[in-house]
Amino acid sequence: MQWELNGYPQEAEVPRYRVLRLVTFAEITDGFQTRSRHPIAPAMLGKDADKWIRFDYRSGIGAIEHSLRDEKQSLNFSMNDFPHFLAKQFAKLNPEWDVNHAWGEVNAGEVKTILDAVRSRVLQFALEIEKEYPDAGEVKSSAPTTVETANNIFYTTVYGSAGVVGSANNSQVVVNVVQGDFASLKKVLETEGVSQDDITELQQALIDEPEPQKDGFGPKVAAWIGRMTTKAAAGAWKIGVNAAGGFLAAALGMYYGL
Repeated sequence: MQWELNGYPQEAEVPRYRVLRLVTFAEITDGFQTRSRHPIAPAMLGKDADKWIRFDYRSGIGAIEHSLRDEKQSLNFSMNDFPHFLAKQFAKLNPEWDVNHAWGEVNAGEVKTILDAVRSRVLQFALEIEKEYPDAGEVKSSAPTTVETANNIFYTTVYGSAGVVGSANNSQVVVNVVQGDFASLKKVLETEGVSQDDITELQQALIDEPEPQKDGFGPKVAAWIGRMTTKAAAGAWKIGVNAAGGFLAAALGMYYGL
């Protein structure tokens, strides 16, 4: 899950829902006229067609959300050596035309399916927490004293293995919480649109778990983070999924003094 949030490394295989099929275009000129959006047929790409048409979208979910912010119908992707490769193809097949620029495009709806897939994984995180700790929100919880499982579920599914920092990962949210001071934590949460009911629920969880556990958050606090991240995924909390995970981990980490 950390790769979903922060991006997939080049050596990692991306899941199938991140594999896009591009439509290629080029700006070409013969010295007298310029075609600014000339479609490139796959046949012109020869045996290497799949190398240029297939695009593994490795960016983290925050970057993907940002790319969809303008609600464009399609998204453009530059492809390193593609203009140079295409220029060679034109030199062989249509030598009177020169290539100024070349790129690939994909329908924005296909990119949105990546967000939907990641959100389903965030929802799965909440279900895993609920299955592991079915009464984690109760005052008298039967959750095991060890919190390794809860933290593993949280960090693996939502936030990855990164440590808690003073600002939310991949977001512009600045977190300023005084250790042990719930009033400062409440103020930060209110600023970011967390409801009073959710803040009250967190306050009770912090009363029940006043000290950080060996591996980080206790099961009740982890369960609360899971529910809040689920709200972000479902659009019930107006903050991106990636920012939600980083923001909550940062705020609660500072409260605990982690």
